[in-house]
Formats: sequence, C-alpha cells, structure tokens
Amino acid sequence: PSSSAPGGPIRFALDAGQSPLFLLIDGGTATGTVNTSGRIGIHGRGGTVDITGVLVDSNGQRIDGQAAAQLSDATRPATGPEISRFRINDCVVSSFNCVSPAQVIIVPPTTPPPPPLVFGTGGRDPDTVSPNVSEEWTIMDDDDDDDTR
Repeated sequence: PSSSAPGGPIRFALDAGQSPLFLLIDGGTATGTVNTSGRIGIHGRGGTVDITGVLVDSNGQRIDGQAAAQLSDATRPATGPEISRFRINDCVVSSFNCVSPAQVIIVPPTTPPPPPLVFGTGGRDPDTVSPNVSEEWTIMDDDDDDDTR
C-alpha cells in the first residue's frame, strides 16, 4: 500500500563515474559515500542528506571538498533552513562557500497601462485606429420614414 510517510533512512556507497545522482527524499534521511558521480540532484522537502565524496565535472576533472557543493542542487522552493540540511562534504548543496543560500523569489514585472490615443489636447483623434478593436457602424432602421442619409 502507498503511504506519504518517509520510507526510512537510506545508506549508500556509489561509484557512478560521470553519471548524475538523483535522490528523491521527502522527510527521510540519506547518508552515503560517493566515490565518483556527476552532478547531484536532491528532490523533496524535509529530511536530511549527508554525502561525502568526489564529483566529476563534464571535462572529467575530479572535484572534492567545498567545490563539490557547486555541482549539487536541490529543488525549489525551499527555505534556507530546509536546504541547509542537504549537505555534501559538510557544505550546503548549491553553495559556493558552504553557506546556506537565501531563498530567491522572482517577482514578475508589471506592464504599464498603454498610453491614451490622443491628438493634441482635444481628446481622442477620431481617425486613429485602435489595434484589435473594430469600428462601430450604425445601421439605419428601414422602418422609419424620416431616415436621412
């Protein structure tokens, strides 16, 4: 049967060459040693991850210590305290100096209202064509005898 409860602790030792390592974790703990691996991605919120080891960049260069944290990342949105529980070589994942990065919130830009279509100071120019707006046509009623054309 399926459950939303954490699956329990995970312990691993891995040698993946340049292949990426993805950890799907929601509330559990993952502890392991990585002899070599490409990037590390952690998905989920809650729980803890503690990895030690060496990562390999796209050029085949081995990266260890604090620099390995730059080749790892966690899914967002996550708060600073949540990300700080995901560590590689005692550094917070995705950090460049072992410090938990602040949460980045992207605010969408606002679009200013379009300027009014005016000619001089006398109001709207009747000859100006507004985009995506059809002109209004008045149809004379044929029932009235006093229609003038």
